[in-house]
Amino acid sequence: MIKSILFTVFIGFVIIAGIVLLKNNMEKTNKKKGTIDYTTSPLKKRRINIISGTALALSLGLTILIPNSFHQVEPGQVAVVKSLGKIVGTRTPGTYFDFFLTHEYIVFDTTVQKLDISTASYSSDAQTMNIEMTIQYKIDPAKAENILTEYLTMD
Repeated sequence: MIKSILFTVFIGFVIIAGIVLLKNNMEKTNKKKGTIDYTTSPLKKRRINIISGTALALSLGLTILIPNSFHQVEPGQVAVVKSLGKIVGTRTPGTYFDFFLTHEYIVFDTTVQKLDISTASYSSDAQTMNIEMTIQYKIDPAKAENILTEYLTMD
């Protein structure tokens, strides 16, 4: 939600800056005489062009960088944050702002998970039996960093 709102706002800035830049560069001609009407001085037009061009470039850059830097952790999840490959902490449910090129969020599900296992085994008197079991587990959010460093993935 926040990403879409910011994206819309920054696109609005890009459109406004582009309109100002184009409008300033268009020359109005007088249809009766065929002459060019200079209502502003060339120095003022150049200054407006520089400001509009800078605003356009800045708006385009912010449109790309800012919305992608918002990270959202949903309820029932915990995120381990890595900054340039180093674990810097965990995030509980909520919205966070971390620069997306340097921070990576690895999300773990903290709700109760179910794992079904089917295997064959032998009894104490060497009889073969098929075992089916269901294991239910839940990740402790405080130990998510340890899981990531010891096992790398949930698999």
